This record gives sequence, C-alpha cells and structure tokens, in this order.
Amino acid sequence: MEFRTSRPVLTKKSAIFFGGKAKALQNGAMTITCHSTPLGLYTSETELQALINATPGISLLIDLEGTIVCANSKSTTHFGIELGELIGRNVFSLFDEATSIGRRSIVKQAETQRVPVFLEDERNGVHYRHSLIPAIDHDGVVRRVAVFAEDITERKKAEIALRASEEKFRFLAENTADTVWQLDGQMRFTYVNAAYTHLSGFSQEEIIGRPVMEFFTPQGRTTVAAMMVKRKENEALGKVNVALRFEVPHIRKSGKPFWAEINSNPIYGQNGVITAFNGIMRDIDERKNMELALRVSEERFRFLAENTGDVVWELDSQMRFTYINGADQRLRGFSKDEVLGRSVLELFTPEGKSIITDLSAKRRADEELGKVDPQFVFRAPQIRKDGTSVWTEVSSTTSYNPDGRVIGYNGITRDIDASKQHERRLEDANVRLQEQLQEILALQTQLKEQAVRDSLTGLHNRRYMEETLPRELSRAKREGYSLALIMLDLDHFKRINDTYGHPTGDSVLKAMASILLHGAREGDIICRYGGEEFLVALPNMSTDQALVRAKNWQSTLAARPVIHGTFSVEATFSAGISVYPDNSSEVEGLLRLVDNALYRAKENGRNCVEYEPMVEP
Repeated sequence: MEFRTSRPVLTKKSAIFFGGKAKALQNGAMTITCHSTPLGLYTSETELQALINATPGISLLIDLEGTIVCANSKSTTHFGIELGELIGRNVFSLFDEATSIGRRSIVKQAETQRVPVFLEDERNGVHYRHSLIPAIDHDGVVRRVAVFAEDITERKKAEIALRASEEKFRFLAENTADTVWQLDGQMRFTYVNAAYTHLSGFSQEEIIGRPVMEFFTPQGRTTVAAMMVKRKENEALGKVNVALRFEVPHIRKSGKPFWAEINSNPIYGQNGVITAFNGIMRDIDERKNMELALRVSEERFRFLAENTGDVVWELDSQMRFTYINGADQRLRGFSKDEVLGRSVLELFTPEGKSIITDLSAKRRADEELGKVDPQFVFRAPQIRKDGTSVWTEVSSTTSYNPDGRVIGYNGITRDIDASKQHERRLEDANVRLQEQLQEILALQTQLKEQAVRDSLTGLHNRRYMEETLPRELSRAKREGYSLALIMLDLDHFKRINDTYGHPTGDSVLKAMASILLHGAREGDIICRYGGEEFLVALPNMSTDQALVRAKNWQSTLAARPVIHGTFSVEATFSAGISVYPDNSSEVEGLLRLVDNALYRAKENGRNCVEYEPMVEP
C-alpha cells in the first residue's frame, strides 16, 4: 500500500543532510536502510513548502536531478548561501564528485522503489540519521524527494557508554589478582574470570553451569549452608542486598583443598526473588597456613621458653628491666647495657604506651572484681634503635612474694611485624574490593532502571507495565480486591506537534505525566504506553472511583494550559476504563475492553471518559 496525505507527519528531530562521511560497506556503497512498506508524500506545492518550513532543523525538497525546490531558513545557515540563491541550485554540486555519485544513487532508489530511504553518517564527531521521502504527485508519479535528518549523537554516546561500562567490568574482572564469579538463582556458575581457573585448576568449560557447592569441601559446604541461613535471617529482618563475607575451604582439580575468603552479594529480581549472586574470592591459604604456624609456634614457645629466640625479660616491682636476653638486640638493635634499669614503657611508641595504659586499667578493674588472669598478653609497637618501630606480642606474668605483694614481672616478647603488616595489606585490599563491587552494583542498578523508564516523562514504560500488570492482577485475585485500568490519549496531539512544534508537544506530555503522578497512591502504576497514550493501573479501585479520578485529571489539565516559550497550549484527553472483576478476569480482556472504551470516548467527541459496561465470560 502507499501512504498519501496532504498533511504529512514529521519527526521531531532534524539535522544536517548530505554532511560528513557515510558508513561504507565492503563494496564501497553507503549503509542504507529501507522500509518494506512503500511510503511517500502526496501534497500540493503550498503544503510542501509549509512542510519544509515547519521542520525545526535543516530540510530540503529537491527534484530528481538534485535541483533544490524548497528549503527552510536553516538550510541557508548550513550551506552558507542565501535562500534566494539556494533555490534552483543543484544540491549535488555542493559536494565532491565521489560524494555526489553516492547521493544520486540514494535519490534514485527513493524514486524507483517509492519508499523512504534512511542512512547514517558522521561528521566532526556528530552522528546523523538522514531520511529521503519520495513525494508522490496527484498523478502517482514521483518527481521530487523530501530530505530530512536527525541528530543521533546522544544515542550513539549512550551506546558507547554502555559498552564502556561492560568493558570496564570485564577489564576489572579479568585483570584483578582475585577471583571474580557470578552465579544464577540456583547457585550455578554463569561466569568466572581467569584468576578463578588458575587458582582452582578447572577450566571455564568445567565450571560454567555446575553448582558452586561441588567446589567446596564437606566443611566448606557446611559453612556455605550456614551463610545461606544467615542471609535468610537478614531478609526476614528486612536486610536485603547484604553482602556476606566468610572463609571456606575449596577443592582444587587435583583434589587438594585450599582456603578462600569470599565476599558475596545477592541480586534480587523485581518479584523479590534472588536471580543471581556476584562474588569476589581471595586465596587466603598462605594466611591460614601462617595462622596455623603461629599457633604451633606459640605452643613451642611455651615449652621451650629458655631456649627460644624470642625476647625473654624480667622486671622489678617498679617495672624496670633487671634482665633481658640477646634476642632483644637482634629485634630492636639495643644492647643489654642500654636496656637494663630502664622502665619498660620506654620501649614502646606513643601508640604502644596508649595501648598498655588502656589494657592495664582494664586489668585492674577485672582484678577488683576478682577476675585474676595469671597472664597478661597484648600487642603493641616498640621502638627500634634506628627510629623505626616494630609490632610485638608481649606475654607476661606477675611474681608475688609469700605475702602477696608484687615483686616483679616475667615476660616474653615476639616479633609480629610481618603478620601485622600482612593484616593491614589485607584490610586495605578488602576496602578496595568493596569499593569496586559497589561501583559495579551501582552500574547494574542504573542500567536496570533505564530499561523500564520512559526517558522523556520519567514514568514507567510499556515494557514495565506488561511485566507488572499480570502480577498486580494475580495479587488482586489472591487478596480479593478490584483493579481498575484507565487508558487515556491526548486529543489532537498531532495537531499540537504540527502547530507548535515537537518541543511543545514534549512539554504537554510531561505536563500530563505530572498530573497523573500528583496524588498517586503508593501502589498505583503509571506508564507512558506509547506516543501520547498513557495507561494507569489502580489497585483496590471501583469503576465509579476510577471515573472520578479520570474526571479530576481532566479538570486539572483544563485548568493548567501548558506554557512552552511564547506558546500557551490548552490540551484535553479522552479516556477509557475497565475494571477487574466487573469486566474481565484476564489481563488481555481488561486491556481489550479499556481500549474499546477509549475508542468510544474518541467517537463521542473526545474530551470525555467512557467505561466498559460489558463483562467478558
């Protein structure tokens, strides 16, 4: 079929046609897209000129040889030629020979196929989408072609930003030394990075699709099961999206276990059900081995106190050194003569002295309550002779005379500087990983929100309504309340666009969205259903109540003319209503009936509200 009209519809955006470098195929031709349905413009000379002038961007009307028949004022700015000189000039003469040949072939295609032709090109960093529409005269012959264009730079930027975000995640995941993984809702692997395969010995093909529990030892599976119970307890308390951190033994492909620290965060779907897990895992086998070695070392130290390489010392009742072994000189650099007779507090840094003061006060309070521990153990930094500091673990006991009076202290000091620095590095790494994970989660949340929102009005889009409405209807059936649908369509919206321009039309759409949102209840669902059409789902609302709501919207819109620039636009809308369970118990039936009601409202003169009286079986 052919589209013929004396009032052609224009797209809102318009930019530069025949500008820049078009995308090229392998054979050197430009990238061209054609509608499958023939479309043309059937119009008078006056209407064609009005069409060209009404376009906010640059637009031309040319004959089949390229002679410019009509042009709007924006064309003169672009080509740098006065309008009087531009009319009658051949548009192909404005370009080099190679470009002109390509443009002529596009015009020829629009003429012979009698369909709009679209192409994209880029110039100076600006991307355009050009439209060539054949103008079909009264006798059915194409003698002219209307040329329009659209600036799609922002869309291209959005596509590039999305790819960059995805590439950033992949870059981080594939280049971090820690392992990164993702699970589906059934806790099966959907992604692991190269670090995971290197650590575990399994290939990606051996991992993807398998349950994560298969990669833990029996002890590890018990730990993970406990963590899942903890997560459910958090959810019961309303604590969702809580990251869990735990240590668990894994299995390598060789069968040898290794310890790992896991940071995991659940991803919830719109129905509140977990659809995926993101996680970061670090190999802590070395740290675990160090901890085990430390415990063994402590036990050996107790047994071999007189032969240890640790610092062994004695203090008098005034806490002055009376003995210290040679290990202190190896640790801190001071000779025995430089230490004997000095107060033990002189060995510690200001931070160490503060630690000792606080612990001593707590020990005295415990002793007053009868809680006496024969050993006093603490960790604090001591001063080296070269001015640096070293973290030490100090274990001491108090010696009493037969009368119970303190006569001195015995103790052992151990160097734990490497362990302390390792702990600090681990803490710093944890902070960085958490920041990276939060950034990834924030990007995912942003992308998910963009997928269900209308960018112009900020309302939910049709996709969101189609996903949500079945759940709302099921909830209404389950809990026994009504669900009303109101579908409304702005009257003569095309006329507003044609008369005042698309930016004014956008202002009308945003004003309508604002009215719908004002006073909306928490459970109401409002979406831009398409073009100038809106659909509102109102839980627990009868037909009469929905009718009142729609009338109020009409009154508000009538009382608020839309101001855009120097224009003041008065708009109205027609609306239809259908209600569960009065009209239908199925989503398809409710949508069909509300659409029928809207159609009757338009047939009855517009600016009115109709509801569906019939009931579908």
